[in-house]
Amino acid sequence: MGLELLAKRFAGARSRHGCVSVGWTGKRSAQLAIEAAAQEAQLRDAALNVVTVLPVLPSHVAGSVESSNQESPLSDAIGDLEQRYPGLGITISHKTGDVAAALSAAAASSELLVLGCYHSANPCRLRTGRLAEVLMRLGHCPVMLVGRATQPAGAVAAPGQQ
Repeated sequence: MGLELLAKRFAGARSRHGCVSVGWTGKRSAQLAIEAAAQEAQLRDAALNVVTVLPVLPSHVAGSVESSNQESPLSDAIGDLEQRYPGLGITISHKTGDVAAALSAAAASSELLVLGCYHSANPCRLRTGRLAEVLMRLGHCPVMLVGRATQPAGAVAAPGQQ
């Protein structure tokens, strides 16, 4: 098989759906996840789809509970990604309702779903929560779990990174 034919076959298979989706909560784990998702999208020559999901509150509670403000940290994160990954197509999907259902729907049209995860006391272990377990088991695409960065044993942290 010639290199030209191989390159055409690889290019055609490179991006099945053309989208990497990531769940956004505004927490530190979501910030790590959005960075990993942007890297994966760039490597796959795919778009990045950022999914935010707000729960539907009962009418008697809706006015008395302060809503979460995810917009400012999200727009800061998107601005940072646009500077570091010029040309990366980024969409933001605001959903309401069940988080698992919304992310599962996003996964159906994605080639990868990226989620932040919990940490155990051991910095080298990740803990999956209920949501990640459901999406890994029932999801429509591979799921990447992203945790905090750790240093290899014996490594010395740079000043200010401890």
